[in-house]
Amino acid sequence: PSQFEFDQRLGQPFGQFLSAERLCFDDLPLTVSDAFVKTAESGSTEAIGTVKNTSSETIKITGASSPAAATTELRKYVDQNGSATTEPVTDWAVSAGSSIQLTDNFLLLVDLKYPITADQEVPITLK
Repeated sequence: PSQFEFDQRLGQPFGQFLSAERLCFDDLPLTVSDAFVKTAESGSTEAIGTVKNTSSETIKITGASSPAAATTELRKYVDQNGSATTEPVTDWAVSAGSSIQLTDNFLLLVDLKYPITADQEVPITLK
């Protein structure tokens, strides 16, 4: 699996989202940019950003994990009768040379083990 760490600091005016600067991958041809984790005291929170596949083959992301949460889910927003809701997905396919935006698709960190605050690193491993 590849791992990237979110180096958090307050940034976005909408909510308290935290930007990522430090990225570390385990020999996978993926890059992450514009990554954010929403601060939260407890419960669940979202991680968003852009994942780019720099290889010549499609890469499937089939899961994620983080020591900050009991579970980490791949999710997407869907429209149900004009109302936005989310649902889990089994994988995200990132085509060769393309990117996916983790806005309609996002990571949901569920049952946080500790508060997510500014100036804190939250490791997330993509599988």
